Formats: sequence, structure tokens, C-alpha cells
Amino acid sequence: MAPLPDLPPMPPVPREELAAAQGRPYPKAPDRREPVPDEPSRTVITVRSNRRLALWGTWLGWLLTPVGFALSFHLIAHGVGNRLLAFALTWTPMFVAVMCTVMLAQGPNLLTYDTQTGQIGSGQAAVQGRLNRWKQGDRIEYSVYLGQLRIVRQRGRPRLLIHRAFNVNRSDWIAFVDVFLAHQNARAEAPHNRDTAREDATAARPPEETGSAIKVGVRWRCFLGILLIGLALATLEFHLSSRSEDYFDPVGPLGFGALLYLLIGAVPLLLNPTLIYESGQVSVKTRGRALRRFPRRGGDRLEYSLYDGALFEVRGDGRRRRIATGRARDQAAWKTFVDRFAQDHPESIRPNGTASAKDESGEP
Repeated sequence: MAPLPDLPPMPPVPREELAAAQGRPYPKAPDRREPVPDEPSRTVITVRSNRRLALWGTWLGWLLTPVGFALSFHLIAHGVGNRLLAFALTWTPMFVAVMCTVMLAQGPNLLTYDTQTGQIGSGQAAVQGRLNRWKQGDRIEYSVYLGQLRIVRQRGRPRLLIHRAFNVNRSDWIAFVDVFLAHQNARAEAPHNRDTAREDATAARPPEETGSAIKVGVRWRCFLGILLIGLALATLEFHLSSRSEDYFDPVGPLGFGALLYLLIGAVPLLLNPTLIYESGQVSVKTRGRALRRFPRRGGDRLEYSLYDGALFEVRGDGRRRRIATGRARDQAAWKTFVDRFAQDHPESIRPNGTASAKDESGEP
């Protein structure tokens, strides 16, 4: 053991411990560090555009445009060209490139929603133009039947603002719809709004009997209007060709547009795919085809998506196939079907979507 003089001196007792041992308070030294500001809460929800798809479309479109022109000139020079083929080779990639370039030029934000003030804005010229035509007494509401954000005029007539399409980021759209729909329902339940009917509630036609069948046809007025536009374009094409023999060009822009409108308007009217809901079963009857019942073989269940306003067949691997969408159906009958389907199958109404879900085109 070392002698006492060789031991190191004892360190002083900390003042805090000494004060605690003596039973008297010891003032704490002030914290001279700068306070860290709290992270501001997220008050603005932004719905972005699908810029990756637009970038791919722009890159491929402008890359294939000169290739298409060169190939069409080469085919025509060798006498093996077809005018329809030449039109498809030249104008199709150019149209895709122009549309995707416009999407990129308008910015990444399709829609912004301030959750505190309720203000809605947009970086897209078309959507902002509709917002600029705001009138006294208008309101904005989300339709769970159609999957659309709409401006409802004072007289009750809705105007489309934006809906979920291929150019809308799905995860952003789901987040926006969840919050906006919660705010919309809260406003509808407010005491001063209870006398006002909720969105499209009076437009639905409730069936007389609980077990009666609901038949939902197509929007024949809408498709008839598209068909008439196609007939008008075709008439204009033939009128111009009658005045100039060198003008007639059935595969030109005017003829191609007439053909496109005629097909879009005539096919649904001729086939008339009717959605039938009876005793909890969904089936589709198309003119000239046998009755198809859903879910079909390989399908696991049926789901109705509030984000798309459409009925889907979900397979075991999670892939979804669209059976019907409200925008192409008779509006009153479609609302009645959605209400009955939600009443009979509440577990099939999906207020929470999956951004990675892949949809496949089905019936309109």
C-alpha cells in the first residue's frame, strides 16, 4: 500500500451533489444552446403528375418521330407504302411527344390542397382555368361514385375539375382523397349543413324491393353525342372532298378524327354492356355474348374503389381487373348500384388503396 503523501489529491465534490447532500436547492445553469425549431406540420397536400411516364413518352416520341418520317418516305419512294401506315408512322409518335412535352412544361404539381384553409390550387393550366371561373355560391366536392373532384354550381350542376387518370400519381391521389373526403363528410355533418343533402344522394333511385335486380346501362346520351360529332366530321370530310377532288384524304387528321369519334360512340351503343346486380351477384350482359358472372375463374373477390369510381375484380396475386366504371354508366342507376353494393358487401369498399396495384382494362 502506497504511503498517504503519495496519493493523488481528491477531486472536488460537484456543487450539485454537495447541495443535494446539504438539503438545499442549487440553481441550474441556463441552457445557452439555441432551441431547435419544431418541424412544421404538413398542411398542404400535393398531388403530383406521373412525370416518369411523361419523360418516357417525351423521349421515345421525339426519338421515333424522325424515324417514322424517314421510314414513311422510304416506303412511299419504293411504292410499297400505305397512306394509313404512313400516317401512323409519322403522326402517332409526334402526337405522343407533344402531349408529354406539354405535361412536363406545366410543372409537376397537378393539385394542391391546404388542409387548414381549404384552398385548392393547381399548376396545370386546364385545372387552374376551371378554378379561375369560380362563381359566388360554388362549392368543391369529391364524388365517391365517379372518383372525380368537381365544382358544383349554385344550381347543383357539377363541372369536372380533375379525376384519377394515367397522368396522376396514385399514392398522392389516395392521400388527397382520404383527407379531402374526411373534411367533406365533417362539413356535411355540421349542424348548419344537415338540411343540405349529401353529394348526389337525391339522384340515386332506390329500388322498391331489397332483392330486386339493378341494371346499369351505358350513358347512351353521352355516346350518342360522340357519335354525332363523328358523323359531323365525316360529313365535313366528304363536303370538302366534293369541292376538291385532290382533297379527299380518309386517313388524314380530319378523317382519322371522324373515324375515332365514330368508333368511340358506336361501339358502346351497339354492344350495350349492361351491369346486373341481383342477390349479391354481379354479372355483365353484352349484346351478342353470353352472360358473364364475376368474380370469374381466377378471381378472388370484388372491390369498389372510391379513388377510381370503379368496380374491380381482384385476383389472388393482388392484380385488379376493371369491370365497370361510373363515368361510362347511367349515372342514376350507377349510384343506386354502388349504394346497394356497399350495403351488401361493406368489406368490399376500399377506402384505402394500394399504390402498387396494377389495373387491367375491362368493361367500360
